[in-house]
Parts: sequence; C-alpha cells; structure tokens
Amino acid sequence: MNSPYLNRQNQLRQRMERENLSAFLVTHLPNIRYLCGFTGSHALLILGRERCTIISDGRYQEQISREVVGADFVLQGQRRDSVATAETLKDYPSGKVGFESRHLSVALHTTLAEACADRDFVPLIEWVEELRLTKEQGEIDSIRRALEIAERAFEQVLGDIREGMEERELAHILEDCMWREGAEKESFETLVLFGARTSLPHGKPGKTALIKGDPILMDFGCAWEGYCSDITRTLFLGDPGDEFRAAYCAVLESQNAALQVIRSNVPCRDPDATAREVLQKHGRGDQFMHSLGHGVGLEIHEIPRLSPTEERFLLEGMVVTVEPGVYVPDWGGIRIENMVVVRSDGAEVLNGSSTEWTVL
Repeated sequence: MNSPYLNRQNQLRQRMERENLSAFLVTHLPNIRYLCGFTGSHALLILGRERCTIISDGRYQEQISREVVGADFVLQGQRRDSVATAETLKDYPSGKVGFESRHLSVALHTTLAEACADRDFVPLIEWVEELRLTKEQGEIDSIRRALEIAERAFEQVLGDIREGMEERELAHILEDCMWREGAEKESFETLVLFGARTSLPHGKPGKTALIKGDPILMDFGCAWEGYCSDITRTLFLGDPGDEFRAAYCAVLESQNAALQVIRSNVPCRDPDATAREVLQKHGRGDQFMHSLGHGVGLEIHEIPRLSPTEERFLLEGMVVTVEPGVYVPDWGGIRIENMVVVRSDGAEVLNGSSTEWTVL
C-alpha cells in the first residue's frame, strides 16, 4: 500500500534507527495527523521500529477505524492518558524512548518515567516538524484550495464594506463567506482593523466604526483538508492621502523585492533582509517589527521563519508567507501578505487576488 502516512512513518523510523531509539512518543495533534491521518482532538501516538499505536478514548473509536493509516488502536477506556500510554509502551522493546519535549507536559513525562523506569526518555525537538518543512504535491493542492476559498470570500465582501460598519461586523461577514465557499474552519481568528488601529499587527476586531479615508487591514484564512491559508490585504475607504499611498507603495516594493530573492538553497534570512533594505530606503525600516514570513501547513505558523535569526535554508516545496508591513501608532499600518511555494527557479505565488493600491 503506497500511502503518504506510511512513507512518513518510515522516514521517522530511519532516523530512529540512526539515533538508536526503540520508540517515539508523539503528543502534538498536528504531528499525529501528519503521521497517521487522525483528525480528532485527543490522542497519543507511539511509533516503534516495527509497529505503530494510537491511543485514544471511546469517542474516537469509529473515527479512528475510518481515518487512521498504519497504526493499531488502543482504547484508553477509563484509564488516564499516562496509565494507558505506560501500559502500551511496555509492549514495545526496551530502550530509549523519544518524546516531543515542546508538547509533552511535565506531569505526563514524570508519570511515564516512573511507570517505565526501565526506559530512557529522550527529549526531541521538531523531528516531525522537520518532515513537514517541505510539502508533498497533495499538501500544496490543499493549501492552494484553502487560499482560493479565502480569496473568493474576500472578493465577495468588498461590496459589503460601507461607512459606519464595525470591525467585528466585517470580520463576521468575511468568516461567513469563507464557510459558504467551503472552508472547514478559519485558520486563525480573523483580523479586521480600521483607521489608526491598523497599526496593531495582531489587533483583535472590535467596535471601531469605519469612516471615510480609513485604511482597512484584513488578515484572514481558512482550512481545507486540514491545511491552512493566510492572506493579508490593506485597502482604503476613500482616498487616505499621499502619506498612506507612499507607505503602501514602499511595502509593496519590499514584498516584490523579497519575492525575487526566494528560491531553493537561499538562506531563509535573505528575503527578510531584502525587504528591510527596501523599507529602510524609504525611511520606514524601524516601522517593520516582525519577521517577513513563516511556513504554513497543518498549522498556521510552522517552520521555517523568514527572519534575521533563522539559520535554515529555503528548500524546494516549502510553503511560506511573504508579509512585510509598516506600523505607526496613532496613524495606522499597512501589511501585504501572499503565500508562495519555494521552487528551484524562484517563488511560485499562490495568490490570485491583486496586491495593487485599492480605494473603495
């Protein structure tokens, strides 16, 4: 059976063999989904050299029988997670057991270490996430579909924008449109900000009403088959004046410059540096206070990051955002965000919606 889940499990097994691990305990749900297909909200996964086991409760028994590939099911029953996991681990060969140190609670680790005293528990960082760095074609297709849904919804709500509406009202309209277009869920809490509040890079939509001349910043996305989209557009209700136009042009120029740098085998920090150089040239370098972008997949924020501190290199098949911005308190902010697939010959932009200056 040729399954992406079995291929992923086997890739991990090869690394386990190199590191002399007898088992690997996976507790981060997106990683469990990536390895076996489970989409529920409660499970643990034990990957061994020869077998794989998923542990969950009775709520998911039928779902697991339908979804999960390459793993036996152990019913937790009335046992605690720690008890069911410890008892299942004892059925695996003794030796070193790797665990996700960023996702396993101290309490569960302590209990497992006491119950399985003959095992050596080894903390691991981003083993599965590193497999998820580059996307298979099916994953890219799902991301592309999620982005198409979000962009269709965006085009629909442009006709609903009017003076006097509140940020939260527009956010709800946009979310409703994404659902009607086929979204499984929002990728994250939809961000809609008006006027001076657009200077908040991650502000929450509130009761602020839209007035003529205001910038409108919309950061949103949805999921399709578990994979996320992420897009930001900044537009204006009426002409906001020359300063906003100049700032917008600077941000768009910085994005376009960064896109020209993106290709496989380029350091992840290079596109970020290029975007900052452009904004610095326009006297706005200090107004850009976050990284240029991040990976997207089963989670909205994944490795790698396009940032000054990232040491990784871009690889063929990575999906990343490119989202420069400028933010000035008590004035406003501008962010323009696209999603791209890293290719050997450049960045494949997935977006279809325009990034050009738009006045409603």
